[in-house]
Amino acid sequence: VCSAYTESLLYTCMLLSQNNTQFELKFINNQLVTRARNMLCSLFMDNDSFSHMIFIDADVVWSPEHVLMLIEHDLECVIGIYPNKAYEWKGSKLILNPSSKIDMFNKSVPNSNLIRIKHGATGFMLLKKSALLRIQKDVETFILPGSTGEPITLYNYFDCKVVDNDYLTEDYYFSHLFNKNGGIIYADNRIKLRHIGAHEYGELIQ
Repeated sequence: VCSAYTESLLYTCMLLSQNNTQFELKFINNQLVTRARNMLCSLFMDNDSFSHMIFIDADVVWSPEHVLMLIEHDLECVIGIYPNKAYEWKGSKLILNPSSKIDMFNKSVPNSNLIRIKHGATGFMLLKKSALLRIQKDVETFILPGSTGEPITLYNYFDCKVVDNDYLTEDYYFSHLFNKNGGIIYADNRIKLRHIGAHEYGELIQ
């Protein structure tokens, strides 16, 4: 991870401790992000002391207050939006597009800092257990060896699938299942995140 991510994480831990919010950090090194997310979900669902889980990808930079803002909404699924790692020319301006797809038909939520999301990127996503239970009937299970070798059964909450000829990444497919089963994904529009990635200097010259 980069120093900016590490700094965000350290200050978040400090803020949560100051607010007497109990938490645990879980890192899983796995070559498949889908499997890693499902392994983390299994740890979350199997521990009765956990009420919320937040995915924060290693290339996102945030302010510690952003985590508290997500928790305070007390929603099943709420995210912070970060930009894709690509610039786009729009007329004479350079713009960044969001990593999540906003629900343009139901965008605004009255008297709120929330907007509705169609497909949410998982890089800064807070979930309650009810969000995963909501889609559980529509996902398969698979078996992995546990830490002591015993087999454990995991739910495949996050997977890449084709839906209506559209290849959905694991976060967008989760969003599809969540929406299909009556869930609503929200984003807090006060949260401004940064997305770290390599940049080829000079490519912006037209």
